[in-house]
Amino acid sequence: MRKSLMLVLTLLMVFSIILAACGGAQPPATEEPSAPTTAAPTDAPAPTDEPAAPAEPIVFGMLLVGPFNDN
Repeated sequence: MRKSLMLVLTLLMVFSIILAACGGAQPPATEEPSAPTTAAPTDAPAPTDEPAAPAEPIVFGMLLVGPFNDN
């Protein structure tokens, strides 16, 4: 009984996954694009200086949990 129940549940899950993957949903309806509006040209932003690189390299540590690093 238990074996057949597990088989039925497994097959049901497999078929539902296949159905969900193959089932085609309708694409959402799109509206016609309205006439494009033209925006007034603006001044280009002034170029900014790039941030300076840090003087020292970044150092980070890593803590591993387990018997191999248990000193």
